Amino acid sequence: GWMMDQYTTPGSYVASAYGLNGLSYGIAGGGQNPWVLCDYIERNIGVSGANTDGWQYGYDEVAEAPYLWNEQYGMFLTYENARSLQAKLDYINSQNLGGVIIWEMSGDNTDTYPMTTQIHNSIAGKRIVGYFTNWAVYNDYHQKQDPLDLPWDIMTHINYSFMQIENNRIETMDAWADTTGETDYGAPQMFAKVAQMKQLYPDTKVLLSVGGWTRGDTFYNMVSNPSNRATFIASVVSYLKQYPQFDGIDFDWEYPGLNARAADHDDCNDRGCPAGSSEDYVNYAALIREMRQAFDADATLTARGSTVITACIPAAPAKQDVQPCVDIATYCDFINVMTYDFHGAFDPVGPVYDANGNETGEYWPIGYNAPLNAHPDTPDEWCTVNAVNNLLAKGIPSTKINIGTPFYSRGWAGIGTDAAGNPVGIQDPTPLSTPDIIPDPDPDPDPDPDPIDAYIFRVGETNAYWATYDYAFTVDVPCQYVGGATYVPFRVIAQAAGAKSVTYDQSAATVTLVNNSDMTFVLNIGSRNCTVISGGQTFESTINSAPEFIDGAVCLPVRDVANVTFASVEYVSQDGIGYVIVSASPLSADDMATAIASYEAKF
Repeated sequence: GWMMDQYTTPGSYVASAYGLNGLSYGIAGGGQNPWVLCDYIERNIGVSGANTDGWQYGYDEVAEAPYLWNEQYGMFLTYENARSLQAKLDYINSQNLGGVIIWEMSGDNTDTYPMTTQIHNSIAGKRIVGYFTNWAVYNDYHQKQDPLDLPWDIMTHINYSFMQIENNRIETMDAWADTTGETDYGAPQMFAKVAQMKQLYPDTKVLLSVGGWTRGDTFYNMVSNPSNRATFIASVVSYLKQYPQFDGIDFDWEYPGLNARAADHDDCNDRGCPAGSSEDYVNYAALIREMRQAFDADATLTARGSTVITACIPAAPAKQDVQPCVDIATYCDFINVMTYDFHGAFDPVGPVYDANGNETGEYWPIGYNAPLNAHPDTPDEWCTVNAVNNLLAKGIPSTKINIGTPFYSRGWAGIGTDAAGNPVGIQDPTPLSTPDIIPDPDPDPDPDPDPIDAYIFRVGETNAYWATYDYAFTVDVPCQYVGGATYVPFRVIAQAAGAKSVTYDQSAATVTLVNNSDMTFVLNIGSRNCTVISGGQTFESTINSAPEFIDGAVCLPVRDVANVTFASVEYVSQDGIGYVIVSASPLSADDMATAIASYEAKF
């Protein structure tokens, strides 16, 4: 992987002081390099002092795939950018597909989530499924992430990955980080954080994703007979009852029927896969069918609403043809097609030799990680469109199909050039140049020295607007007048103030908020008492008015919000209409006027 340091804007990253070109080992190994690295190179080619000397940009307009190329160091990166992502999103809309899956969320710029936001803005009403990896909490070289950091407001589904199968039962791969570790010793307690966020975003479904590339080894035995399957299914049902913040299960078996794959000696977590058989396909379909039957028969789960089952399937048509894709799709709510990793440094590169060891004059093609279309000269024709067409031909409804987008790059080192100076293997490339000018869904991290960072609500309306991201959304409870005071839903206040969590204890009649400075506020709804815990010290204060229950939501009067959360809350009357503006710090009159105008333009 890449050694990462922050550059000028927090949360956006480039390679460390060794320099981009000095880190060829990470590329040569074929690892998943962060998307933000390629994004930085693409945006800063030719910029003085940006450490991008020698890098050039190209875009294959047939495949809809960008690439970065450094001739001096023989390095080549294939990745997703705004242009190629938009081509996929337009394809999803044109083919009426179900949505998109993201592998994986920490690859985006986790300050602004530009790629995820672009998806949200382009496929309204469709699924946005993101993989959250529980090892992201340990990331030092990449963007560290835990469930509180995810863009819950624009995700429809989050796949919590990965769980594993042990003794035919579902288990966490990292109990210390997920459930059992003590927070006093630095344990992130990520299951608890998921529960916190589910209180704020109950409509975002969170699934336990089982398997992954390194944990395919125990699937074979588990599905092999009805008794083992029943044991596993019962354990999943029990797990979902124990942790009701999770809404179902996502299967990621890579892959049924696969020939034996030894564990990767460079990855201590990889346990490899034993040899599979054709019976895997029948047994896998039986597992998903029986899981659906068990979910539907359990009164506790059905009382909570629909329990979700999904599955990842391969993108290569040849692999799809030997899997029970139709049966899987029948019993799953939807399927996630892994339309990435088509090519990478695991492919052969360089000259092609004949049986006598002589060069043939041909070169192995350098393919793209996640092309939308196949290039006519690509011999295997692996691409997103071919993967989807093969599934549609089997009769799988288009709306059940999600296609993948990689928030990472793949690449090669030791690549040569042809007579024209282009990377060997690239077919008909666009002339290498500075990046195309592609409109971003969001501005650059620092486009304006004084950006408007605020939520705007019209009193009496559930419509809301987040000025920072030009993002419209709705709230459960409208801002409204109660007893002469304007009240705002507490969870909205917490979000605007950058709070880490907000929880409501009905039996104790208290609301607890923890902000990003690790200050804890405990509000007693009846007494109006506010206890502040900071740096091991406790302070007591009383807010002016008790929180109110409005349509089942805990709300606070506007005048008390700043005292509780250190947020700025303003009530503005304009043209006879009341607006509430919630922000982390006070806004100027001009900024408030601009924010209100943006709200009205949106609605």
